[in-house]
Amino acid sequence: MNQAGKGVQRRIIYTAGTWDVFHYGHLRMIQRVREMADVLIVGVSTDQLVSRYKGHTPIDPFPIRYQTICELGIADVVIPQIQQFHLDRMEKLHVTEVVMGSDWSKKTTDALERLKDRISVVFLTRTESVSSSDIRRTICGGDK
Repeated sequence: MNQAGKGVQRRIIYTAGTWDVFHYGHLRMIQRVREMADVLIVGVSTDQLVSRYKGHTPIDPFPIRYQTICELGIADVVIPQIQQFHLDRMEKLHVTEVVMGSDWSKKTTDALERLKDRISVVFLTRTESVSSSDIRRTICGGDK
C-alpha cells in the first residue's frame, strides 16, 4: 500500500519479439523489461505472424524460439504471439504496459494506435552493434 492507503497497481508488462537467432541484444531487452515489471509476460511471435509482417520465415522455428525464451527463466509467463498488438488478449492478462523496441516508435498502424489509446506503451532503445536483421543478412545473404 502507498502512503495514501490505496493499493499500488502492479506493473504487468508485456513485451514480444521474434527472438530469432537469439543474441545479446535480445537478452538485454528482456532483462531491462524484467527490471521494470512486477509481472513480465513475453510473447514469442509465431512463424505465421512473422511471415505476414516481415515477409520471411525465421531461421529458428517457433518451438526453438519459444523454448529459448522459456529456458532463460526471466519471464513469469511466456506465450505465443499470434497477432500483433492483440488488445483483447492484453486486457484479459491485465497488462498495464507494453514495452517494445524504439524502432516501433516511428511506425504507425491502426492496431498500434488503438493499443496506445488503451495501454501505456514504452519504447526502449535497442542494443547498439547487434541486430537480428544484420545476422540474417550475413547467414542468408541479401536483404532478408
